[in-house]
Amino acid sequence: MKTPAFTSAFTAFFISLLISLNISTVSANENAINLWQLRQDSTYGTAPNGSPAIFITAYIDVLKQLVVGTQLKLPFPNKQLTLQLTEYEQSGGSITTWQANIIDQTHSGTASLITTSKSTRINLFTHEGSYEIQINNSTGKGLIISEDDLIQNTQESEHPTLKIWQVSSEPNAKGDYSVNADTSVFNRLQLGWRLQITLPNTNKTLLATLTHRELQPGNLTIWQGKFSEANDEEFITIVTNEIETYVTIKCSEGTFEARLSHVTKQGVISLVNDDSPTQPTQPVISVWQADLFSYTQNNPVAYLNVNTSALQQLMVGQHISIYIPQLQQTLTASVDSFNQPNRYLKLFRAAIDNTRNGYLIIKVSQQDARVFISLKRGLQYRAQINMMSGQGYLTDFFSTYYGTY
Repeated sequence: MKTPAFTSAFTAFFISLLISLNISTVSANENAINLWQLRQDSTYGTAPNGSPAIFITAYIDVLKQLVVGTQLKLPFPNKQLTLQLTEYEQSGGSITTWQANIIDQTHSGTASLITTSKSTRINLFTHEGSYEIQINNSTGKGLIISEDDLIQNTQESEHPTLKIWQVSSEPNAKGDYSVNADTSVFNRLQLGWRLQITLPNTNKTLLATLTHRELQPGNLTIWQGKFSEANDEEFITIVTNEIETYVTIKCSEGTFEARLSHVTKQGVISLVNDDSPTQPTQPVISVWQADLFSYTQNNPVAYLNVNTSALQQLMVGQHISIYIPQLQQTLTASVDSFNQPNRYLKLFRAAIDNTRNGYLIIKVSQQDARVFISLKRGLQYRAQINMMSGQGYLTDFFSTYYGTY
């Protein structure tokens, strides 16, 4: 039976249309422009907010020539994505927001680009998870971070598990347990590393993953780690300098504190007495009053009037509240651990106990105080406070360092 002529013609036209569409798509992708290259000297590193990061160098001229339809190549260590710009909107005369689609055959998703004269922020949403890219438009330097641990997962095989100490089987006269430790470990810790920790007077061994790092003056480094992704109430805090290291562990067995000398590679660990001075029955104390008062490079900044006496009198068990105007929400938290590395500095950790799970790290000295706020889904804020005047400001943690990397 012969195929009708009109059917053959239609089929031929349809096939030619598919071929032409496929050819135009391939040629368009081949003509896509690289937006950045991976930094050769140090591709992986740590962002200012403590997250694992990929460092990049962007092509500034490309950012200045964006139009609807532009296709951009985004290289990653283990893949490459291609975006196509679909629309844009200008606001305030200097801020342009672009919308884009991922058009690769093996990847799908969307993106938004916010460009100003000084910086570019890209929020990238893929089927694997989300990324945030920050670029300094003056230097071209930038970095990639991920709310969904995508970068940390690509480095998972490179992260060792370290046994940090051996604990004696019997306590001394004071009830402390002797510790022999490889203290050189604390000078080379990295985010994502796992620490194997043996508790005294128990057969239990815990495994903690380091999730946050903050550098302080005087070669002081503060590390925060988790024993479980689902439980923020169990954690490890490590405060280390060139001479000694303090470790606080809170878990189901109780709260333990250890002090280790880098010179002797020895120390002691003890269970903190549960009837130590606390204030569980006192009312919640408000730490500050805050107003949203300005925008810095599209990031809201809040002005703070601080209750400095509340910060000076903090102790374990105290309930506090802090207002985050960027979220229009008040967070309540309970102070659950305390460290004093030296006579000038007090360190507190508080677990946020309402719907936005997370934690606070509070550092108080005579001159100033800092509050680091870490919430689920990557939301992080930082407050800097002058303890003499009671004034301070609160900003998105990353924006504190915006354009400085």
